[in-house]
Amino acid sequence: MRNSLPILDRVPVSSVAKLLKHAFRNRTKELRSEIRVLRSEIDRLREELLNKVTHGSQPNTSKLSLLAKDVDLVKINIKHLGYELCRRELERYGQREQPTPRHVGLICKPASQTEIESDWAA
Repeated sequence: MRNSLPILDRVPVSSVAKLLKHAFRNRTKELRSEIRVLRSEIDRLREELLNKVTHGSQPNTSKLSLLAKDVDLVKINIKHLGYELCRRELERYGQREQPTPRHVGLICKPASQTEIESDWAA
């Protein structure tokens, strides 16, 4: 079947391949450059949203900024909740006796609740 563009019949395949390779290489460089610009813009916007104050030294009241500010408080509350649960368990069950070290012979598998509550896992 003949090509609808007769000029293509006179162009060597190697030349077309070189032109396509060059075009793809240039487009790849352009895309990488655009990606770098977009990443830097995203980083700038993220910093702007997470800053405690705006450029005019006003408090940043964006929802993301307020959420980011609260994350540290949430972490502290979860940590203290864990401490409180441990204190209550200690009051309820008392101090566990520390067994002497021994060979348990564990196999690689998910632990069951009974295994977690046993003396060797405590």
